[in-house]
Amino acid sequence: MRSLACFFAIAVAAVAAPASAQWRMDNSIGLPQLGSVGTSHHWDRCTHEEHVFDPAESVASCDRLLAENDSRSMSGYILWFRAMRHRDAGQHAQYESDLRSAGDIFSQDVTANPRSYDGYYNRGLVAERLENYDAALADYERAAAIESMAPAPHRGRGAILFRRGDYQGASQAFDRAARISARGYSTDPGLHADRCEVRAALRTDLERGLGFCNRAVRNSDTPSSALTSRGYYFFKQGDLERAAADFARAVEEDPYNAAALYGRGVVAARQGRSAEGEADMERAREMDRIDVEYYANAGLTP
Repeated sequence: MRSLACFFAIAVAAVAAPASAQWRMDNSIGLPQLGSVGTSHHWDRCTHEEHVFDPAESVASCDRLLAENDSRSMSGYILWFRAMRHRDAGQHAQYESDLRSAGDIFSQDVTANPRSYDGYYNRGLVAERLENYDAALADYERAAAIESMAPAPHRGRGAILFRRGDYQGASQAFDRAARISARGYSTDPGLHADRCEVRAALRTDLERGLGFCNRAVRNSDTPSSALTSRGYYFFKQGDLERAAADFARAVEEDPYNAAALYGRGVVAARQGRSAEGEADMERAREMDRIDVEYYANAGLTP
């Protein structure tokens, strides 16, 4: 999924921060005030989406942060990122365990403060990754009702509708998120990618859709997910050569991008390189079945 989403990071309202590479994980995370260079070093390694560190090294940094942390909510954020690093390492049982633990913490946040935007939104993210889509939608809707000027819940809702094949509903949700985001004078590149993908799925407003994808690629510090979105767009238009180029570049930028690897395999199979394509698709499903299905259900198939 977006790549995350992608999509598809966790929202902390108090502090703004840079965009994440994994769209379907959401688009931003507020960083805590870090007390030392050592803690900052471990935070960067634990939360990184650029995948410049070995997953085991990143998990060790998450472990260190959890041992040093005394905040319940921050433990939830760290567990979320440790889950993502376990996913990168192919440790699926640990991945699911950390997600469930993070979800329990965010539920405690909601219980402690029924008006907690962060609690509802973050719990929705966890529910989405655990494929509890009805629960995720309910939490996104509660978050949107609490914080009407927050684009992220609408984007999360759009991703679930896209996954379910309700592309018109997804388009409306993504466009609403973009209108809200524009009031803050900037729009996350991942949201541009979402709006590109949904137009490709709908086969409508295609020129504008490609423009959104190009903006996402151009404005991304780590463009792997944006390239995946554009590869999907080209695939839906039947342009296998350009789709292959974008998927290949996306994998080169981020070898842990399961959706891009799957897309590369689909195009290889379509071009007659069956063994190569099957190998890529099988590996991608092992890496992140949820992200792969996000695109496969939307027509990215051999």
